[in-house]
Amino acid sequence: SYSMVGGDQLGVLSGVAYLLKSTLGAWAFGTALGLLFCWWIRGASDRLSHKSLLIQILLTISCAYLSFLLSEGLWHISGVLSTVAAALVLAHFMWPEVVERRAMLEFWHVIETVGNILVFSLAGVLTGQSIPKHSFEDFVWVLVVYVLLIIIRFVTIVVLWPALNLSGQPVRMRDILVMTWGGLRGMVGLALAILVREDRAQGALDQEDADHVLFMVGCIAALTLVVNATTAPALCGLLGITQTAEGRKVLVRNVARRAEAHVKSLLGKLLSSGDLPRECMLGPVSEAVEELTGTVKRHVVDFGSSASAASQASGLEKGIVRRWSMLSLTEETSKFSVDDLWASFHEQKAELLKTQAQITQFRFGAQLGSIKQILDTQPVDHHQLQVVREVFLEAVRARYWDQIEEGHFMSGSRVPAFLLNSVSIASHRSDEGLTDWAVLERDLAVCSEDTFRSDMKAWQEFHAATGQNCQRPFAWRVPLS
Repeated sequence: SYSMVGGDQLGVLSGVAYLLKSTLGAWAFGTALGLLFCWWIRGASDRLSHKSLLIQILLTISCAYLSFLLSEGLWHISGVLSTVAAALVLAHFMWPEVVERRAMLEFWHVIETVGNILVFSLAGVLTGQSIPKHSFEDFVWVLVVYVLLIIIRFVTIVVLWPALNLSGQPVRMRDILVMTWGGLRGMVGLALAILVREDRAQGALDQEDADHVLFMVGCIAALTLVVNATTAPALCGLLGITQTAEGRKVLVRNVARRAEAHVKSLLGKLLSSGDLPRECMLGPVSEAVEELTGTVKRHVVDFGSSASAASQASGLEKGIVRRWSMLSLTEETSKFSVDDLWASFHEQKAELLKTQAQITQFRFGAQLGSIKQILDTQPVDHHQLQVVREVFLEAVRARYWDQIEEGHFMSGSRVPAFLLNSVSIASHRSDEGLTDWAVLERDLAVCSEDTFRSDMKAWQEFHAATGQNCQRPFAWRVPLS
């Protein structure tokens, strides 16, 4: 690219070869490097060693720097694309192997914050120095480029619309509008502009042109932060994207009320038992509970706003709870059959008992007859049912992470990746039903019999040697919901 800036002529084939090398080559190199570091991080996933976390954090830093430096300095391809590819590979594969997920996230959040502060501060100073050197016409061109960037982003997303719909959840026009307006120019663009200003394309640019590049990028970044970022919430509200489904509001209110009642019940039992330690100060404890309850009420929509609202919410909750009593609905609403559901329920129950896995007590067993009658006599709201599926899958995901962090899986096992992948795919298909178990069955079918036997043998040896209550390699949640 520097040679083209310097005036060298490139043919069509040379240009195509350069583009392929810079893009696909960078992506391939970043992917390969990311896989290498995933293997390395897996080797350092000993949860019994306090050094494992430090080693894994250092490996992620090394992966970020090596992917950029080797791409730019050795292979002369896009370092940014290589770094992004390596980061995506790590994000997809490494998390089940990280010994302390929260520590890893907090560390990189700090790095992100410090990096943003440094880049924006430096870019602001340098851009401010160059502003007096530019005329009014340059500022007009900044506005023109700003508008053109928004139009180009919109056209690009529209062209890729069919591919986006095939790759995940359906994308609506209002989603495209938000993606277009929310495309901020920030740290990466400013860092590259600073690099151009200081390096000047290895001397191919004069200082005035280099300053002009930084001026344009800095002003565009400022406009997106001042205009786009501040108005994006209003745009989302206008398009209805941030509106919470009524069913989700009901669930959140119900959980908040139950949590409040549970905390007050525990506090009441402590007060009535008289078994409080001498050091316990009842006044500060009661004030802390009240403050926590007030904070929850401020963040929960329509929580205790008025007696009439509470009455309406209670009636709505009862109606929704009646419709949502069975979370294991995996059929489309139009194809729903209570008899088929009940037959599937007993079949899955029998299969679960055969696995000899630890079974959580089903607290609504006594109400199964009433649940069946409600489902047989009242229509099921498909949209509300989808909300419950999403909430349920998030609870399943949280439980999987708890098991991973508690060390219930053997180091190097592919089981955590299978589990988390099943929940992610099922969340995208929540309108169809609870499909996480079907995804797991598909993954098991792909997994060879030899691998299955090897994992089973390893689990048996681990259990016999340690006696720990480790999860069996292929004993997950069965679809009883």
